[in-house]
Amino acid sequence: MSEKLALKRLTASDLTFFEWHFRNRNAGNQKAINLNADVFAGRLYPAIEVVARQSRNKIGVDLWIAGPGAAAPHNFQRKIIKGAAYKNWRLDGEVVYNPEADPERFNALRPGDLALLGFDGELAPNTMHLVLVSRSAPEDGVLFARLDELLAERRMAELPGDSLRELCEGLPLPPSHPAWLLLAEEDLAEAALGQAPAIARLLTRPRPRRVTLEDLQTARRNAEDLGRLGESLVDLHLERRRAASEIDDYEWTAEINAVSPYDFRLRADKTWEKLEVKTTAGDFSREYHLPLSELREAAHGPETYRIARVYGATPTSGKMRVSGDLRPFAHSILRALSGLPNGITPNGVTIVPDSATFGEETILLGPPDED
Repeated sequence: MSEKLALKRLTASDLTFFEWHFRNRNAGNQKAINLNADVFAGRLYPAIEVVARQSRNKIGVDLWIAGPGAAAPHNFQRKIIKGAAYKNWRLDGEVVYNPEADPERFNALRPGDLALLGFDGELAPNTMHLVLVSRSAPEDGVLFARLDELLAERRMAELPGDSLRELCEGLPLPPSHPAWLLLAEEDLAEAALGQAPAIARLLTRPRPRRVTLEDLQTARRNAEDLGRLGESLVDLHLERRRAASEIDDYEWTAEINAVSPYDFRLRADKTWEKLEVKTTAGDFSREYHLPLSELREAAHGPETYRIARVYGATPTSGKMRVSGDLRPFAHSILRALSGLPNGITPNGVTIVPDSATFGEETILLGPPDED
């Protein structure tokens, strides 16, 4: 997904960013979309003022505009700027013309329509996705209603990635709708690890461009980093539990042996059990991959084997639900796989978390801030 997401209600002056509206609406000469300072600078990019000084308050962005309706993304090069007299930052650079193949594409936009904004870049944006959601576009109807309710009287608001995913997945939103492109990066990371459902979503949902080998390599590294992050959060959680005498002891097995078919062993009431961590930056319901080596360990090992599903993971926090003993479930999967023809061995299986029983949610905290 885009690193940072926001939702904005478009005003008449915002619409002058589009050439037809600039020409046909008496809404001033702004020719830009306001990025409200309290959200853009205050919430998403608090270091933007410092970064922008190095480029005279002009930051170039690779801009992708999709929608309204099912209209596919088009690419533009624009700037995010802040003039001395501006209250807000602005997406500026040059008015956007209707594409030749769709000469009335932006004409139906009206004040009060919405824009989903996705930004990539750590200290300042380098890529921006603008998904236009119009109340008059049939494909946008259900999405507009939910986003309109969510934004209420605000002009612009930060939008947590989990909330957008949950909202989109809870609506009858077609796979072709461009809102999905804001959520595609997590699918790319899972596809890089070979998860079939994520690959299917990438093939059916829109992306601004084709997936390159470099994209997959980057996504694979990101997925590995995310997995390491999840294990680190669980390590801190188990260390705190040990300090509070809630468990007798534990070891981070995967830190000692990188090919271990589980990540942790922990002992409670003099009994050892194994814990395999599956991490996502998304919500609990995202699928996870269980390699054949882990399935066999879960099915045939003498100790209880559990999945620790870490979700909403960030460097400072996350959430976790731990499964029941996976051994019976793993046995049933291996029995099903034993019916494959001779010479065929699967690498593993992709599992929806609801397929197994998980306990209550636990909040995970990262390392404490150092003064």
